Amino acid sequence: MNYGAAPDLQLHAIVPLAWARPAGGRLAAGAGDVEVGAKLRLVHQDGWRPQLGIFPIAELPLGDAALGLGAGHLEVLLPLWLQERLGDWTTYGGGGRWLGNPGPGGRGSWFVGWHVERQVTARLSIGAEIYHGVTGEDGAPGDTRANVGIVLDLDDLQHLLLSAGRAIGRPAAQGYLAYQLTFGPPG
Repeated sequence: MNYGAAPDLQLHAIVPLAWARPAGGRLAAGAGDVEVGAKLRLVHQDGWRPQLGIFPIAELPLGDAALGLGAGHLEVLLPLWLQERLGDWTTYGGGGRWLGNPGPGGRGSWFVGWHVERQVTARLSIGAEIYHGVTGEDGAPGDTRANVGIVLDLDDLQHLLLSAGRAIGRPAAQGYLAYQLTFGPPG
């Protein structure tokens, strides 16, 4: 299914400094949950055909869940992503299943999202995203959020990420500053 190009793998780890202001709550800041993931490109972009890949990630519960800085338990996302590069612009998104929900039966929920990003300089890109966590089988309400952010490439492997945003339809905000380490081919 790779249409002539071998699949390739990119690994990453993200260590965030998170901040959150839950609805009606106070602003909190501190270490967030650490993300580790693997992006496996199955179909490479070619003309009209976008890149297709899977991007499983695990959120390791290191952030303080009581302050809204982490989930308080291991979560795993199993998504399918599409990506297209158009000059200095990149857009990607898709959906997947979150596993590890602590609700009744520990069943998890669905997730959909989309991101657009522009390379401003050789080392700096800006972007925006919108995503929605669909109501899970445990009855937890769905949640839609939007963020804007920047990525500063320190070199080919190291990156600084800054993101801030808010919930749509209710008073809640989130954001983080993170260090990202990547291994494997870019993009």
